[in-house]
Amino acid sequence: MNEGAKSQRSPWLDFRRKRFWAVVAVIVYTLAGFFLVPALVAHFGEKQIEPESVEAVIEKQQSAKEKTTAKGAGAPDKKPARAAKDSPPEPAQRYIYSDGKGELHFADSLEEVPDKYRGQAQPMGE
Repeated sequence: MNEGAKSQRSPWLDFRRKRFWAVVAVIVYTLAGFFLVPALVAHFGEKQIEPESVEAVIEKQQSAKEKTTAKGAGAPDKKPARAAKDSPPEPAQRYIYSDGKGELHFADSLEEVPDKYRGQAQPMGE
């Protein structure tokens, strides 16, 4: 009876056939790609960096500038005293420019803009 059952089984379902294992491999590959890969990409994928607002970029540059001037002067971070409390501060012309990487930079004067970016520096308006 066993011999009859084996002879009636098609070669397609015979586990020793290469075709069967090729189809099984394709099915496993497809299912892994459908279920496993998206989960792995979501878990180990590249983290997206939120774009910074203009105010955050200005704040970061000002704090970095204050740190460098404090280090250069060797004195603790002190704010300059105003000449008169009644007079409003003079508005300074600020400039914005983009470096070679496409990052925006702000400068308090045109002299602070590097030479190779001065041609593209734009004055900021109120």
